Amino acid sequence: ADLAACREAVAAAPEPKDVVCPGCASAGASTCAKHGNEFIGFKCYYCCNSATFFCWGKRHFCNPCHQIAGTVKPKACVPSQCPLGGQHPANPCEYALGCALCRDSAE
Repeated sequence: ADLAACREAVAAAPEPKDVVCPGCASAGASTCAKHGNEFIGFKCYYCCNSATFFCWGKRHFCNPCHQIAGTVKPKACVPSQCPLGGQHPANPCEYALGCALCRDSAE
């Protein structure tokens, strides 16, 4: 049911004032000198996981939060369990994680 609601929301044209491009969604927090802002990764708006979806032109979701997009509530960060080590603003928030290409090549 939540996926159906998401599909309906995507099918409906968003209000232009609500649409944010991926570069602007990072709020200027991160731009890669080598790759620009095309490969900037984000955390999920509602939890501490890496986002895999960008919906409605303004919101980043991880898969579990996307599955319940219509009812998802922000989850408190527990730094000892956080995949980002708690190094991000409190949820809910849009937060850039830096360049995925540079991060992957550094590993």
